[in-house]
Amino acid sequence: MWGQLNWCDSTIGFYHFNERATFEWVRAASWYRGLPLPSWRPGGKGEFNFNGTGMGDGRWHYLAGGCWMIRTSAIRALDWPDPRIQKMGDDTFLCEAIRQQGWKFRDNGSPGVAIDTESRRGEEG
Repeated sequence: MWGQLNWCDSTIGFYHFNERATFEWVRAASWYRGLPLPSWRPGGKGEFNFNGTGMGDGRWHYLAGGCWMIRTSAIRALDWPDPRIQKMGDDTFLCEAIRQQGWKFRDNGSPGVAIDTESRRGEEG
């Protein structure tokens, strides 16, 4: 998968409900393969001393929605989109699904279009 790399590193910004509910949702997904999820608690993404902080890696990486390319075979293998997704977080969860498979997503820089210049189309929750 290729697109403009972004990340959410704030628990307030990403856990629309709470961390526990988000983790339970991901762990129940057919694409979840058991890799440690992003968390600032030790062990987040398998890190125990991320950037020398004594914490885990809590960054949820994603390629900005609507501005990415992906192999059709990957979408089919993941049976994407996850039918449980309403709207918010779809790009973030797709990148987590890819990471869970051991696949890669790559930053190819700015797509040359304006991103996040208007209010959200979807609703939180």
